[in-house]
Amino acid sequence: MASSGRGAYPLWSPRRRPQLVEPSIFAPAQSRVLADHVIGPIPTLRAEPCRGAVLLRLTWPQVRTAHLIRLEPDGTQTTVSATEGVMVCGTWVGLDHEVPLDQACVWRATSPESQEVLTTPEAIGVPSGGRAWLRHLSRPGLSRPIRVAIRPTQRRAARRGIYYLAGRPDPMVVTDLRAGDEGSMGIYVESDIESVAIRALLADGSVLLLSCPAAWTGPRQLYISPGDVDLTPAARVVTEAGEYMTLPYVVVQRPDLPAVSTPGATWADVSRLGSWDELAGRPWDDLLVPGW
Repeated sequence: MASSGRGAYPLWSPRRRPQLVEPSIFAPAQSRVLADHVIGPIPTLRAEPCRGAVLLRLTWPQVRTAHLIRLEPDGTQTTVSATEGVMVCGTWVGLDHEVPLDQACVWRATSPESQEVLTTPEAIGVPSGGRAWLRHLSRPGLSRPIRVAIRPTQRRAARRGIYYLAGRPDPMVVTDLRAGDEGSMGIYVESDIESVAIRALLADGSVLLLSCPAAWTGPRQLYISPGDVDLTPAARVVTEAGEYMTLPYVVVQRPDLPAVSTPGATWADVSRLGSWDELAGRPWDDLLVPGW
């Protein structure tokens, strides 16, 4: 044993060796720690299923803005709705409520402030359970699965003018580009509670996303503008619940970026829910009621 006088420690003493601090004990989770110096949280992007959607959690401490892209199994790359230049500032949490059903997707985050590309560690899918979904783009809390009784149909109307002229047997025809897809579908509504929920979904007349199970033939995703809705009782007895809803629609393009609230709503409408301190502890679904 070697020593250098009073108060000296053996050469093999731990006090004379560099120390590594255990992250799980002395530092927050997902931190890099070396010799008591905390570098910070590791940038991560995670995804998990959440009621017909996917919940995204982005941790990127060195970045203020980021862009999120969804990579689908067929190679399609789609910007996640409402994340065009999302403010991160350390951590961002949001929903991708346009993800196709029954398909395992991967999400990728990039930023003009960093050369690093973050990708979810595993592919995540939203199971349909054999039912289609009607999704509200700006109020995802209203989105819900539906029971399709009559499969969605499609037609493309012709744009033409037919003119019958005197002195000739055949008409003169003036044509234009054919109109886009339109159609209708039948929905079975089992209970009064379900009827109220679907009525709330259709109340503001917004463009909806119709998502169909992967096992169905035909289009998987349709952005539709619903038309006049017809309701027919499912039973002849007035005491029995249930009704059939005929929903005509026009197929439209995907909106550029959905709004963050319903047209016509103001911050004054929030006052009925209480003070800001009370709102801070309440879920966002409290705002997703008819009239907001």
